Amino acid sequence: MTASEHPTAARVRPDLAPAEPALRRRRGGHRPPPPGRRPWGSIALAGLLAVAVLAAGAAATTAAFGAGGARDAGLVPATTAPPVEFENVSTTSQFAFVPGSISVTAGASVHLTVTQEATFPHTFVLSPVANYTIPTSTNSSDLYAFFAAHPPLVNLSVAGTPGVTNSTVFTAPPIGTYEFVCIIPGHFQAGMFGFLHATNGSAVATATSSPDYLLYGAIGVVVVVVIAAIVALYRRSAGPRSPPSPP
Repeated sequence: MTASEHPTAARVRPDLAPAEPALRRRRGGHRPPPPGRRPWGSIALAGLLAVAVLAAGAAATTAAFGAGGARDAGLVPATTAPPVEFENVSTTSQFAFVPGSISVTAGASVHLTVTQEATFPHTFVLSPVANYTIPTSTNSSDLYAFFAAHPPLVNLSVAGTPGVTNSTVFTAPPIGTYEFVCIIPGHFQAGMFGFLHATNGSAVATATSSPDYLLYGAIGVVVVVVIAAIVALYRRSAGPRSPPSPP
Protein backbone atom coordinates (compact mmCIF):
# COMPACT_ATOMS: atom_id res chain seq x y z
CA MET A 1 0.00 0.00 0.00
CA THR A 2 1.43 3.41 -1.00
CA ALA A 3 1.48 6.50 1.20
CA SER A 4 -1.29 8.03 -0.88
CA GLU A 5 -3.40 4.96 -0.28
CA HIS A 6 -2.96 5.02 3.53
CA PRO A 7 -6.22 6.00 5.35
CA THR A 8 -4.56 8.70 7.47
CA ALA A 9 -2.18 10.07 4.91
CA ALA A 10 -4.72 12.56 3.61
CA ARG A 11 -5.12 14.06 7.08
CA VAL A 12 -1.44 15.12 7.37
CA ARG A 13 -0.62 18.53 5.89
CA PRO A 14 3.08 19.23 5.73
CA ASP A 15 2.45 22.98 5.44
CA LEU A 16 1.09 23.03 9.03
CA ALA A 17 4.25 21.63 10.58
CA PRO A 18 6.04 25.02 11.07
CA ALA A 19 3.01 26.42 12.92
CA GLU A 20 3.07 23.69 15.56
CA PRO A 21 5.50 25.45 17.95
CA ALA A 22 3.44 28.63 17.80
CA LEU A 23 0.32 26.62 18.53
CA ARG A 24 2.00 25.08 21.53
CA ARG A 25 3.04 28.54 22.82
CA ARG A 26 -0.54 29.74 22.56
CA ARG A 27 -1.61 26.76 24.62
CA GLY A 28 0.69 27.75 27.45
CA GLY A 29 4.04 26.32 26.46
CA HIS A 30 7.12 28.02 27.96
CA ARG A 31 9.42 29.74 25.54
CA PRO A 32 13.05 29.57 26.65
CA PRO A 33 14.99 32.87 26.77
CA PRO A 34 17.32 33.70 23.91
CA PRO A 35 20.85 32.35 24.36
CA GLY A 36 23.14 34.66 26.32
CA ARG A 37 20.29 36.63 28.02
CA ARG A 38 19.04 36.20 31.55
CA PRO A 39 15.34 36.40 32.34
CA TRP A 40 14.40 39.66 34.07
CA GLY A 41 13.18 37.64 37.02
CA SER A 42 16.70 36.35 37.71
CA ILE A 43 18.08 39.89 37.75
CA ALA A 44 15.32 41.04 40.12
CA LEU A 45 15.94 38.05 42.37
CA ALA A 46 19.63 38.88 42.54
CA GLY A 47 18.84 42.50 43.43
CA LEU A 48 16.38 41.56 46.15
CA LEU A 49 18.82 39.04 47.57
CA ALA A 50 21.40 41.81 47.80
CA VAL A 51 18.86 43.98 49.66
CA ALA A 52 18.22 41.14 52.10
CA VAL A 53 21.95 40.75 52.75
CA LEU A 54 22.33 44.50 53.32
CA ALA A 55 19.38 44.52 55.74
CA ALA A 56 20.89 41.65 57.70
CA GLY A 57 24.22 43.49 57.77
CA ALA A 58 22.54 46.64 59.05
CA ALA A 59 20.90 44.66 61.85
CA ALA A 60 24.22 43.14 62.86
CA THR A 61 25.95 46.55 62.77
CA THR A 62 23.25 48.16 64.87
CA ALA A 63 23.38 45.36 67.41
CA ALA A 64 27.14 45.75 67.72
CA PHE A 65 27.54 49.53 67.63
CA GLY A 66 24.14 51.23 67.68
CA ALA A 67 22.17 52.61 70.60
CA GLY A 68 25.08 52.70 72.98
CA GLY A 69 26.73 49.47 71.85
CA ALA A 70 29.98 51.20 70.97
CA ARG A 71 29.92 53.13 74.21
CA ASP A 72 29.34 49.94 76.19
CA ALA A 73 32.19 48.28 74.36
CA GLY A 74 34.52 51.07 75.46
CA LEU A 75 35.04 52.45 71.94
CA VAL A 76 33.40 55.82 72.70
CA PRO A 77 33.71 57.68 76.01
CA ALA A 78 30.49 57.71 78.02
CA THR A 79 30.92 61.38 78.94
CA THR A 80 28.89 64.17 77.36
CA ALA A 81 29.20 67.90 77.88
CA PRO A 82 26.39 69.46 79.93
CA PRO A 83 23.95 71.64 77.99
CA VAL A 84 24.44 75.40 77.96
CA GLU A 85 21.37 77.54 78.63
CA PHE A 86 20.77 81.29 78.76
CA GLU A 87 18.29 83.03 81.05
CA ASN A 88 17.41 86.72 81.31
CA VAL A 89 15.56 88.25 84.25
CA SER A 90 14.58 91.87 84.82
CA THR A 91 14.05 93.64 88.14
CA THR A 92 11.29 96.25 88.17
CA SER A 93 10.12 99.21 90.20
CA GLN A 94 6.99 97.20 91.08
CA PHE A 95 9.15 94.93 93.31
CA ALA A 96 8.93 92.05 90.92
CA PHE A 97 11.11 89.74 88.84
CA VAL A 98 10.17 89.36 85.18
CA PRO A 99 9.70 86.54 84.48
CA GLY A 100 8.83 85.29 87.92
CA SER A 101 9.35 81.63 86.92
CA ILE A 102 12.18 80.15 84.86
CA SER A 103 13.04 76.56 83.92
CA VAL A 104 16.47 75.05 83.39
CA THR A 105 17.87 71.59 82.84
CA ALA A 106 19.39 70.04 85.95
CA GLY A 107 23.17 70.04 85.61
CA ALA A 108 23.17 72.57 82.76
CA SER A 109 25.60 75.45 82.58
CA VAL A 110 23.26 78.41 83.01
CA HIS A 111 24.27 81.89 81.83
CA LEU A 112 22.10 84.28 83.84
CA THR A 113 21.77 88.01 83.14
CA VAL A 114 19.81 90.30 85.45
CA THR A 115 18.76 93.64 83.96
CA GLN A 116 17.66 96.63 86.02
CA GLU A 117 14.47 98.42 85.04
CA ALA A 118 13.94 100.29 88.32
CA THR A 119 15.66 103.43 89.61
CA PHE A 120 16.69 101.79 92.89
CA PRO A 121 18.90 98.75 93.63
CA HIS A 122 17.78 95.13 93.67
CA THR A 123 19.36 91.74 94.27
CA PHE A 124 18.87 88.27 92.80
CA VAL A 125 19.60 85.62 95.43
CA LEU A 126 18.86 81.94 94.60
CA SER A 127 18.13 79.53 97.43
CA PRO A 128 19.97 76.16 97.40
CA VAL A 129 17.13 74.36 99.20
CA ALA A 130 14.93 72.36 96.83
CA ASN A 131 11.14 72.47 97.11
CA TYR A 132 11.16 74.97 99.98
CA THR A 133 9.24 78.25 99.96
CA ILE A 134 10.42 80.95 102.32
CA PRO A 135 7.44 82.30 104.28
CA THR A 136 6.56 85.83 103.24
CA SER A 137 6.27 86.73 106.89
CA THR A 138 10.03 86.30 107.27
CA ASN A 139 11.64 89.59 108.25
CA SER A 140 14.89 90.87 106.81
CA SER A 141 17.03 89.63 109.70
CA ASP A 142 15.63 86.09 109.43
CA LEU A 143 16.11 86.23 105.63
CA TYR A 144 19.80 87.09 106.07
CA ALA A 145 20.12 84.32 108.64
CA PHE A 146 18.56 81.80 106.24
CA PHE A 147 21.09 82.53 103.50
CA ALA A 148 23.93 82.57 106.00
CA ALA A 149 22.97 79.01 106.95
CA HIS A 150 22.30 78.04 103.30
CA PRO A 151 24.84 79.74 100.98
CA PRO A 152 22.96 80.85 97.86
CA LEU A 153 23.55 79.33 94.45
CA VAL A 154 23.47 82.83 92.92
CA ASN A 155 24.00 86.17 94.65
CA LEU A 156 23.81 89.15 92.28
CA SER A 157 23.27 92.85 92.92
CA VAL A 158 22.18 95.37 90.29
CA ALA A 159 22.62 99.10 90.71
CA GLY A 160 19.65 101.44 90.68
CA THR A 161 20.20 102.65 87.12
CA PRO A 162 17.81 101.49 84.42
CA GLY A 163 19.52 99.38 81.80
CA VAL A 164 22.49 98.19 83.86
CA THR A 165 23.07 94.42 83.99
CA ASN A 166 24.91 91.90 86.10
CA SER A 167 25.69 88.39 84.84
CA THR A 168 26.94 85.10 86.19
CA VAL A 169 27.31 81.47 85.18
CA PHE A 170 26.20 78.68 87.51
CA THR A 171 25.44 74.98 87.37
CA ALA A 172 21.74 74.25 87.55
CA PRO A 173 20.87 72.34 90.74
CA PRO A 174 19.30 68.87 90.87
CA ILE A 175 15.69 68.37 89.87
CA GLY A 176 13.37 70.45 92.03
CA THR A 177 11.99 73.96 92.60
CA TYR A 178 14.20 76.69 94.05
CA GLU A 179 13.14 80.15 95.19
CA PHE A 180 14.97 83.35 94.28
CA VAL A 181 14.40 86.59 96.20
CA CYS A 182 15.53 90.16 96.61
CA ILE A 183 17.06 90.48 100.07
CA ILE A 184 17.07 94.29 100.26
CA PRO A 185 14.97 95.10 103.34
CA GLY A 186 11.26 95.27 102.56
CA HIS A 187 11.54 94.03 98.93
CA PHE A 188 10.93 90.34 99.63
CA GLN A 189 8.05 91.17 101.95
CA ALA A 190 6.56 93.34 99.17
CA GLY A 191 6.41 90.28 96.92
CA MET A 192 9.76 90.34 95.16
CA PHE A 193 10.44 86.62 94.72
CA GLY A 194 10.23 83.96 92.02
CA PHE A 195 10.99 80.30 91.34
CA LEU A 196 13.54 78.37 89.30
CA HIS A 197 12.43 74.91 88.14
CA ALA A 198 15.19 72.40 87.46
CA THR A 199 13.96 69.56 85.26
CA ASN A 200 15.52 66.47 83.70
CA GLY A 201 15.10 67.93 80.21
CA SER A 202 14.18 64.48 78.79
CA ALA A 203 10.76 65.32 77.33
CA VAL A 204 12.15 66.08 73.89
CA ALA A 205 14.59 63.17 73.95
CA THR A 206 11.84 60.72 74.89
CA ALA A 207 9.65 61.92 72.05
CA THR A 208 12.32 61.69 69.40
CA SER A 209 14.22 58.55 70.32
CA SER A 210 13.12 54.98 69.64
CA PRO A 211 13.96 51.93 71.75
CA ASP A 212 16.25 49.32 70.24
CA TYR A 213 13.49 46.75 69.87
CA LEU A 214 11.59 49.03 67.50
CA LEU A 215 14.63 49.24 65.24
CA TYR A 216 15.13 45.47 65.28
CA GLY A 217 11.42 44.93 64.58
CA ALA A 218 11.54 47.28 61.58
CA ILE A 219 14.56 45.47 60.16
CA GLY A 220 12.81 42.13 60.67
CA VAL A 221 9.75 43.34 58.77
CA VAL A 222 11.95 44.50 55.88
CA VAL A 223 13.69 41.12 55.70
CA VAL A 224 10.35 39.24 55.71
CA VAL A 225 8.93 41.46 52.95
CA VAL A 226 12.06 41.00 50.84
CA ILE A 227 11.94 37.21 51.23
CA ALA A 228 8.24 37.15 50.29
CA ALA A 229 8.99 39.26 47.20
CA ILE A 230 11.80 36.89 46.23
CA VAL A 231 9.50 33.88 46.44
CA ALA A 232 6.76 35.64 44.44
CA LEU A 233 9.14 36.74 41.69
CA TYR A 234 10.71 33.31 41.52
CA ARG A 235 7.32 31.71 40.95
CA ARG A 236 6.43 34.35 38.39
CA SER A 237 9.69 34.02 36.47
CA ALA A 238 9.35 30.22 36.41
CA GLY A 239 6.06 30.59 34.53
CA PRO A 240 3.27 28.02 34.25
CA ARG A 241 4.17 24.49 33.42
CA SER A 242 3.15 23.25 30.01
CA PRO A 243 1.25 20.01 29.85
CA PRO A 244 3.13 17.26 28.10
CA SER A 245 2.58 17.27 24.35
CA PRO A 246 0.48 14.42 23.04
CA PRO A 247 2.46 11.81 21.22
